[in-house]
Amino acid sequence: MGELQEKKLLEKSRKYAEENDLMLNPDKRIVDAIIKGLLKREAEKGELYCPVGHWQAALKKTTR
Repeated sequence: MGELQEKKLLEKSRKYAEENDLMLNPDKRIVDAIIKGLLKREAEKGELYCPVGHWQAALKKTTR
């Protein structure tokens, strides 16, 4: 997972949210953890599967 991939997916997510009258979570730590989790799942499974559990664990690491 590279920083460029993360930036591209974040921009894609922002655009999708804007076009569909949605918003991303205002907590940048959560958004970053979800983006990283999505890319990790894509590397493991070949698709952008929901990273349930991954973002929660990543968030715990940043709050310690």
